[in-house]
Amino acid sequence: MQKLALFFIFLFFSLTLSANPSVKVSLSSDSEEQKLGGVFVVTLSFDIAENVHIYSNETQSVGNPTTVKWALPKGFKLIEEEWTTPQEFEIWGEKAEGFAGNAQAKYTFLATKYGLGNFDLDAKISWLECAELCTPVETTLTFKSVVIGYPPPKVTIFQFLVFIPLAFLGGLLLNAMPCVFPVIGIKILSFIKSAKEGRKNSILNALLYSLGIILSFISLALILIWLKGISSDYGWGFQLQEPFFVALLCMLFFTIALSFSGFLEIGASLGNISFLNSTKNQYLSSFLSGVLAVIAASPCTAPFMGSAIGSALLDSDNVVTVFLTFTFLGVGMATPYVVLTLFPKLLNKLPRPGEWMNTLKEFLAFPLYATAIWLLWVFSIQTSVHSSAALLIALLGIAFTIWIFTKWGGYTASKIQRFFVYGICLFMLAGVLHIAYHSSSTIEQVAQEKFTFDEAEILRLRKAGHYVFVDFTAAWCMTCQANERAVLNSQKVKELFVRNNVVKIVVDWTNRDAHTAEILAKFGRVGVPLYLLYSPDLNQEVEILPAILTYNILSKKIDKSEQ
Repeated sequence: MQKLALFFIFLFFSLTLSANPSVKVSLSSDSEEQKLGGVFVVTLSFDIAENVHIYSNETQSVGNPTTVKWALPKGFKLIEEEWTTPQEFEIWGEKAEGFAGNAQAKYTFLATKYGLGNFDLDAKISWLECAELCTPVETTLTFKSVVIGYPPPKVTIFQFLVFIPLAFLGGLLLNAMPCVFPVIGIKILSFIKSAKEGRKNSILNALLYSLGIILSFISLALILIWLKGISSDYGWGFQLQEPFFVALLCMLFFTIALSFSGFLEIGASLGNISFLNSTKNQYLSSFLSGVLAVIAASPCTAPFMGSAIGSALLDSDNVVTVFLTFTFLGVGMATPYVVLTLFPKLLNKLPRPGEWMNTLKEFLAFPLYATAIWLLWVFSIQTSVHSSAALLIALLGIAFTIWIFTKWGGYTASKIQRFFVYGICLFMLAGVLHIAYHSSSTIEQVAQEKFTFDEAEILRLRKAGHYVFVDFTAAWCMTCQANERAVLNSQKVKELFVRNNVVKIVVDWTNRDAHTAEILAKFGRVGVPLYLLYSPDLNQEVEILPAILTYNILSKKIDKSEQ
């Protein structure tokens, strides 16, 4: 009977406490709106009635700890938790820690979700309300707020009027980037050659080359819109994140280089192999050269290009914005060649054709070899040493196939002999493609992520008084590699970073991954390079540095002696 009586007393107190809770809980935040990519604090407050206490959040020998379990929507991360210092009290002869009166728990969250809109953070809270008796209580609270973008993903009319000229300038400057040089040098050579056939012929070649550039940029825009509809982790240079495409491009540049070195003399039936310098199919050659120039340009991000492409693709639902941005990129890149057609007197300034052109053609083979070597290096980073060796075997197979073709497949051979030679060459090329594909498909087994962008770690470093410099890079990004070698790896910059307590973080996007693409999108970018500078002052927002770095740019931002 005594046990039964105690049970009903306990049940009575439980029902009373449930109807009139002695502990009131609430969620609040200092800011009504949360910035995308920024941190925000949600405070859980406990208002505890007199003569009542709850246990702390730490497990103890007596009582159950107060627990908070958050249900977070996709794109939000809990990075820090801080509770009020608990009080000591004694219960049933045991010492314990808990809270009385008022207590708080502060939770620091990071909004990594891309996109605007409202969100809910659900907190399931449980605790023991203890007076003369202890009663377990559980409740769920919801914190409601809204995320505002940084930068806003919707492009305003003002931004539209700014980014279209930026796209034009970015395309124009692409002609000066190192990744485009091999193709442009070759095309200028063909312009000189076609000049001897008359002004009309030169104009048509220049226009077709320009058309190839513009249509390629438009095609890239449409492909990117489609891909971003499937997944958000595609960006500028997306094709070079696929090892098989890198392998194909490496083999293509190697083949063209062999042709320019004189190892492959082009006949009428094989005029399209060296389409960059073909005289028989010169119009097709001009158009396809423009296409290849855009493919070669994709590893580069010229000045002004980053913000233009980023703003366009972050608003990928607006097809008109994307279409016009990429069109003006193409127009900008094609402008020098269109100028040649509008001012024919410039064509007269070009040197006359002669034997020197053969020497120049042979010289231009070496930038093509260098491009093939660079692509092989990118491929090795994306895959493995074994895969790179396989690609080298594929290149050897190409050279051997060309040797067979030129040795026994010429027009002096009989038709039957040529038929068998062509069949052997096609069989060997199929084998080369198989080797390239098989070697590139091993990426999942051998590729490793070099660094994961960790906002909590960055926040910890800033609180410890560090500047944090984040370098988003890729092996296939020529602008990234130029900045790395000329600036970031220089002794002056290393000393600058040491002197000013700078922590450098490298995020490698050589292989495609959704997390890095999401981080890039937060800062209005869909490609690399992207350089971020976080100050130790937590009140200062992250700063986006220019795509082309110099020591002076970094020094003015970081060096305390100059501030």
